[in-house]
Amino acid sequence: EFRRVLFRSMDDMKCPTDYGDDPTTDYFAIVGPQTAWPGAEGRRGDDITDPAHTIVLIEAHGQNTNWAEPRDLTFDEAVDALSNPVREGEGHRIDYGMFYKPGYGRAIAFADGKVLFFTAPLGRDVAASLLSATGQKYIDLSAIEQAVQPELDYAKLYALGVFIVLSLAPSYRLWQLRAAKNAVA
Repeated sequence: EFRRVLFRSMDDMKCPTDYGDDPTTDYFAIVGPQTAWPGAEGRRGDDITDPAHTIVLIEAHGQNTNWAEPRDLTFDEAVDALSNPVREGEGHRIDYGMFYKPGYGRAIAFADGKVLFFTAPLGRDVAASLLSATGQKYIDLSAIEQAVQPELDYAKLYALGVFIVLSLAPSYRLWQLRAAKNAVA
């Protein structure tokens, strides 16, 4: 009974799309002198210069890290994770809808509490700025917007347009015949 309750609470430590029974975690803090967790204690909220643009947790699948293991990502590991495309198995797939391409990505938690799903890699300088908890930093907000926006699937839009034209073509021809018949009469 205890094992079942324990593993049930472990589900909170895993991504909802990870259906394995092993007690592993997919969420990692970023540690290092310039991050929100420079040591065991971490920074106070007042010490974080820009909480809305400071990453504190990253989702990283495939690490096979036990939920109780004291394992975090270093600053450099986090920069690499954010600046490289998410490969299958490192993140999870999100289907945005009929006219969008599905995206592989990872959830990113910020110091102000918001969580965004990043599907596109960031530049190394932008990633480093987002991971830095102190100091003045320039954040390219367009890079963040691009990393979280779903990508339109133009092939599906084109196919829909062709379908509409082809389905309306017979109606247009009937309208022409009817107009010609009315003109003669």
